[in-house]
Amino acid sequence: MGKKYFGKYIDWYLAHFPPIPKSENFITGAATPNYLVTDEVPEKIYSLLPSIKLLVILRNPVDRAFSQYHHWQRLNWEDRSFSQI
Repeated sequence: MGKKYFGKYIDWYLAHFPPIPKSENFITGAATPNYLVTDEVPEKIYSLLPSIKLLVILRNPVDRAFSQYHHWQRLNWEDRSFSQI
């Protein structure tokens, strides 16, 4: 639910997950760094889903940068070498 998609309705977002039966304990989730793009996103998520558990796993910043670089290369968004950026 990064900034790009937050304007969409909550029903649109929830449609990307399996239905949660009310009578069962059920765990589902999403993984994206986009939830932490701004301080507003976690607050907005909480305002819509107050019982949600938001877990944050932090990576080594250098490993994260190198991973992002390779992702941009796969998308043809970056053609410079890693040492040039």
